[in-house]
Amino acid sequence: MRDADGIGRRRRTLQPARGRAFVRARGRAVTPVATRVPRPLGRLHGERGAGAVLAVALIAASLAFAIALVQVFAALSAHQRVQAAADAAALAAADTLSGRVSGDPCGRATELATANGASVRSCELDGVEALVVVDLSAGWVTVSAAALAGPAPALRS
Repeated sequence: MRDADGIGRRRRTLQPARGRAFVRARGRAVTPVATRVPRPLGRLHGERGAGAVLAVALIAASLAFAIALVQVFAALSAHQRVQAAADAAALAAADTLSGRVSGDPCGRATELATANGASVRSCELDGVEALVVVDLSAGWVTVSAAALAGPAPALRS
């Protein structure tokens, strides 16, 4: 509508409350019982619960890393044990070769390796030196170690 000066005048209409919409029923504005509240445009749907999924993924990754770390340390411990068993077996074989202890050098090496929880893979005798290779089964992996024992180079004759 225009007033006397010709300037346009707006007609005042009722504005709905935020999140609500008016419905015209028989010429009157009526607020419906169930109205749908529109979501803001920039917001992603289904974002709720993403933090829980991320937390579960981080816990699973930490658990896998911890299990791998335990296995690595178990293998390192097994390597130390098998090296000690190989050293003891080689020293026993060298003592038997030198005549300090009577018996079979490889048999004596096998006894000491078995006492340390390992098994002898090979026992090689070369004069007064004994080379013993020992295996130890540590769960899912078998660890091996070798040891060479004999008199000091200056004492060899």
